[in-house]
Amino acid sequence: MSWKRFVSRIKEFIKGIKPDSRVAIVCDSDPDGICSAVIVSHSLKKKGIIPALVIPSGHNVEVMDGQFVTMLKKEAITHLITTDLSFDKKKRELKRLEKFCQILVIDHHKLYNDVNSKRIILLKPQLFQNKIDSSQYCTSKLAFDMFSELTDLKEYDWLAVIGILADSNFRTWKKFVRKTLNRLGLKLGKHPFQNALGRICNLMAYYEIYAPGKVAKLYDALSKAITYRHALNSEIKKAQKVNDEVEYYLKNYKRHSQVHGDLLLIRIKPNFKIGSIVATRLSNKLEHTTIVIAQEMKGRMFVSARRQDFKVAVNDLLEQSVKEIKEASAGGHIPAAGARFPTEQYDTFSERIIAKTRKPNN
Repeated sequence: MSWKRFVSRIKEFIKGIKPDSRVAIVCDSDPDGICSAVIVSHSLKKKGIIPALVIPSGHNVEVMDGQFVTMLKKEAITHLITTDLSFDKKKRELKRLEKFCQILVIDHHKLYNDVNSKRIILLKPQLFQNKIDSSQYCTSKLAFDMFSELTDLKEYDWLAVIGILADSNFRTWKKFVRKTLNRLGLKLGKHPFQNALGRICNLMAYYEIYAPGKVAKLYDALSKAITYRHALNSEIKKAQKVNDEVEYYLKNYKRHSQVHGDLLLIRIKPNFKIGSIVATRLSNKLEHTTIVIAQEMKGRMFVSARRQDFKVAVNDLLEQSVKEIKEASAGGHIPAAGARFPTEQYDTFSERIIAKTRKPNN
């Protein structure tokens, strides 16, 4: 389907929303998901449409199950809009939903099923272009581009930039990011996150750690923010506490480390669950190092391992290191994996992981 055809269909979708219609927006709870939902909401409000429900899903596409469909029916929802969620996986649930509401799915993940029909619109980059990889066409930018065809959204370009930064899409949308920053009187800095929009992006990501299960407050904060300055001074700033801990461990990780060849084993005990973030940030600087961060929380160790050059499969490393440890689990991918086990088993774990990464001649 062409872009023009999508524009035409979505215009008809919006025109079909009447004063007595009830609209629900369901979005992913990460910065891209929330920003895309706010962009859609602003466009709707400019047309006099106020969503009846907004539901950040918490990264869980499984939110769309039988119970969810029943809830939307009880709420008399007539129009459902989803952002940054692969709801094209849920063919059975979509079939049930389209019996009582019209559906618009805006997403940039893998295409599972082309579910476009008379009552369902699936907008994914793969369906209208082949120049940009879908992973690089984040949902915030996609929503901004599409809904700019319906209403003037130029004052909300900064929301699209946050989604671009969050999903590592900067290399594809450099011109758009620079243009937006120039409009706002901001400088790009040495890297894309060294500006106010990058800070908002980080704080949004950290907010989920600061207040688990309360990401709806992020949507409220962003939807009320007239400018990026309002966003910086909103509920989001509470996540600065998480940011401070992350920055502390990035600067002082050596104080908490053991070095064994190219293994960097770090044990930390912060207030927030930041091990994964610190591991990822460190691995971007130390790509030829196996980074293993063990974070102690409530009697358990939560381990995050990274190796950016793929020379060590950290998923296998962690699985082998927790083998036969009671109440332990591990898994993930070659460059990034995680594990967990009781705190009292840390010495066993550390001895194993050091032994398994030791080179034969050491």
